[in-house]
Amino acid sequence: MKVTDKEFAVLTAIALNDYNEYNGSMPENHTQTSTWSNQLCCGKQVAGYPIPAAKGFGGVIASLTKKGLVIGDGGYGEDACVAHTEEGFRVWRELYEARTNVAQAV
Repeated sequence: MKVTDKEFAVLTAIALNDYNEYNGSMPENHTQTSTWSNQLCCGKQVAGYPIPAAKGFGGVIASLTKKGLVIGDGGYGEDACVAHTEEGFRVWRELYEARTNVAQAV
């Protein structure tokens, strides 16, 4: 499955919003990746994969949802949550490890 650079950036922001080098942890599975949609711009970025502008999130999230890589809770605006599916987490982890040379202890 092809994942664009913008999609990878958003998948990373979802995964590493609460888990990052500052608290010394990484999510271990898809159940640990739920985040508020308005927090995506604060998520960790990987060098070379900038998070799209906020106005572009909707299209990227829609594309990731269509591919079965993320799910939303059906809320709107600041009440919306987004998370990886099990497949989305697997795809993100493989891409993250390949693009950052960081192996996760999972």
